[in-house]
Amino acid sequence: MARIGILGRRGLSRLAGLRSVPGIEIGAFYDPETAAQDEARRQGLETFARSEAEAIESSDGVVVGTPMHLHADQVIRVLQAGRHVDSEVTAAVSLEECLRIAEAARSAPTGYFFAENYVYFPENLIVEALVRQGRFGSLTYGGADYVHDVRGLAVRADGTRTWRADWQYAALGNTYITHELGPLMTWFRAADPDIRIESVACQGNGAHAGAGLTDHDSTTTLIRLTGGPLLVIRLDLSSPRPHRATFEVQGRTGCYDSREPGIWMGEDIYAYHADFHRGWHPVRDHLDAVPSGLRAEIAEAEGAGHHGSDWFTGRRFGQMVLGERPAEIGLFEAMEWTVAGLLTARSLAAGGAPVSMEDWVYDLPRGGR
Repeated sequence: MARIGILGRRGLSRLAGLRSVPGIEIGAFYDPETAAQDEARRQGLETFARSEAEAIESSDGVVVGTPMHLHADQVIRVLQAGRHVDSEVTAAVSLEECLRIAEAARSAPTGYFFAENYVYFPENLIVEALVRQGRFGSLTYGGADYVHDVRGLAVRADGTRTWRADWQYAALGNTYITHELGPLMTWFRAADPDIRIESVACQGNGAHAGAGLTDHDSTTTLIRLTGGPLLVIRLDLSSPRPHRATFEVQGRTGCYDSREPGIWMGEDIYAYHADFHRGWHPVRDHLDAVPSGLRAEIAEAEGAGHHGSDWFTGRRFGQMVLGERPAEIGLFEAMEWTVAGLLTARSLAAGGAPVSMEDWVYDLPRGGR
């Protein structure tokens, strides 16, 4: 039996997944905001801590689901207390914080889980399974867009700024890269476990959102991987348009593009303009590529938040705490994906020039997917 405490309202998204794990008990919840406490009660929580320290002390593992600029210090305190930790994305808001987290995690007797839920979209899990089976051939290109107008969450009705105004709209670059980069790196590493990020380059289109929001409306990030593959990633949190999250990956004998949406697989031959046999097939047609146990989990997660992916992050953390499986997305992945985003600010400051990836990241222990 293990007790899981929760810091912050976003941590409530893990409840269904945590409750799916026999042996996991939901412990104390802490968030100073009344609205968060009310939401916790609506979701059946009964134990409320009087402080962050009390929530940590009374738990075997802690979900950190607070605003992003609080993650690093809270994660470090959880690890130093000898508790397992589940960190919301992004892992940190500076390279210095990343180094401090890595140092704390390396010396802690407990585990670190990074809750990048987009990796667990059902379609993304299917694509990962196909990549592992070599169905797309060698991978050469990946792309992702995260377009989500959340300006209404940055400034309150009375004009005061929330944490998002400073940490998503004032800090330059791709400040929320892990939703895009996480699935892409999971796929490329499924094909080649040793692949690395060589460099990061970023350009932006200027700030047009108003309301004192100073970051670029839209940034495009170009990531070069070892061996030559390219990743192209767009983040846009300001443009007035509907939400969109898209992914694609290209191999020599197949590809996936969520905008179609679909998968194509076939021979690596020259295609004429009217090559009609190269049609798209729904990604769900390939669900049988997923191992049976994971297929059952996808079915159980259906209806949970973010296409079931929030259920997976709660379940995987609970399983890690109980020692049933290692962290699938661990310290290494958290640092690699977060650092890549932080380097986009350095590239923008250099006029879009490529910036080399931080080598220390590749000395960290990797997750167990």
